[in-house]
Amino acid sequence: MIRFLLLALAISASAQELTTPVRKGLKYTYVDLLRLICPDLKVDKNDPTIASASKSVPIRTLGSKEPPEEWDGEIQVENVTTLDAKIPGPPQLLLMFDIKADDNAQHPTGELALFDIAAAPRLLDVVESPSMPDDHGSLWGNGLLHLSPTSDAFVFETNHSNSSQGYQAFTILFVNRGRIRQIEDVMLLSCNYCNGGAFGESATISAASNQITIRVVLKFLPKKSARIYSATYRWNAAKQQYIPTSNALRLLETFNQKNY
Repeated sequence: MIRFLLLALAISASAQELTTPVRKGLKYTYVDLLRLICPDLKVDKNDPTIASASKSVPIRTLGSKEPPEEWDGEIQVENVTTLDAKIPGPPQLLLMFDIKADDNAQHPTGELALFDIAAAPRLLDVVESPSMPDDHGSLWGNGLLHLSPTSDAFVFETNHSNSSQGYQAFTILFVNRGRIRQIEDVMLLSCNYCNGGAFGESATISAASNQITIRVVLKFLPKKSARIYSATYRWNAAKQQYIPTSNALRLLETFNQKNY
């Protein structure tokens, strides 16, 4: 289980009608932005919240060194919403949506796209949202972590479980220089019958001025003895990234790998 501090509502409550403006005062619609990703996108005549297409631009996977991949074939675009995170620089907008195809109909793929909307909209970046094979993933708590007056981070949660283990991943993202970037991927493990015995892990994430602190509690059962892993990530302007001040989460990762 994980708790977030300094949260603010940030995501549309429901899927948007695609022919409506993406933001009050703008003439550009969701269709205008989505066609920068799926050029032949067509809105469904019976349901204006979904659309179809047959191809996409290359979409990258966060943390992967593999080249971005395109959708090629009949797809459906649905659950389109905006994520109103603060982004430094010229006016920009984050769009979240799902892509459904024949081979992922039960578990559509989440996508996250970044646009420059200072003038005519331009696609800056598009990535596959964090997920697990049987979990689409979601934005935790519809909230943001406030890094500075002009910058927010946002967190995706994914879950998976089997008969003896439970997995949680919390991927912390933000936008910098026209790219969606990852600060950290917090991996938690709960286990009934592992090399390390029975244990569970929980985490707290908090944000302050240009820094994020992650605190994970590893609790052994049934004795309830505990270990604490804490790391603070501070903004490094020279490297343009958040740098951890300790290797605590790498030590947690090492412990968990021995128990997978």
